[in-house]
Amino acid sequence: KVLGAERGIGLTGILGGLVSSTATTLSFAGRSKQENDLSPLLAQGDLLASAVMFPRVLIWVGAIAPALLRLVLLPIVVMLLADLGIVALLWRRGRPGKSSGQSKVEFTNPLKLRTAVAFGLAFAVVLVVVRAANEFMGSAGVYLASGLAAITDVDSITLSTAQLASRGALELRVAATAIVLATLVNTAAKGVMAWSLGSAELRRTLAWGFGAVVGIGLAGGVVALWVIP
Repeated sequence: KVLGAERGIGLTGILGGLVSSTATTLSFAGRSKQENDLSPLLAQGDLLASAVMFPRVLIWVGAIAPALLRLVLLPIVVMLLADLGIVALLWRRGRPGKSSGQSKVEFTNPLKLRTAVAFGLAFAVVLVVVRAANEFMGSAGVYLASGLAAITDVDSITLSTAQLASRGALELRVAATAIVLATLVNTAAKGVMAWSLGSAELRRTLAWGFGAVVGIGLAGGVVALWVIP
């Protein structure tokens, strides 16, 4: 199916974010060098893909370990609002000169069986790693495992830590910190990936865009996890 660039990239970003916001960022960053005129729209698509990650994390946590929600809600929500606010700002800024809006993009379904299989394997591995890290290194090991796993994927670390917390194998505050840390690391990693692979315009936009989301999320995490009892 072929859609106009503005709708096509936005929709692809949202649906790509349901599967992997990291993979979507890599794809859009690479495309921005091939079609530089689409860079503003591709930047918005990357931010939309990343925005999908935040409610997805809350859904996983609420379904598996509801007690964690009160700890992760503030930082995750403020990151989501910051992300969407930046997308809205970029969209309004780009409306007057809709030059790239006449381009066409191909829209394909990102949901594939191999994605589901890969996710299942990643979840099983991360679950074992996080539990082992907690046993041998304590909370520091959990945070290290969370940060490393989150470079490419947030779902597996969210599910594994939430499941361990629900069983009482991991302290709630440690699990919540690991999840918030994972979202921060993944967001920062996507910014680095876009900076490394994208066009100059995409790099400029996403450097401050993802940077603002990380900064706001870090502040929210400190308040929720270390200031509020």
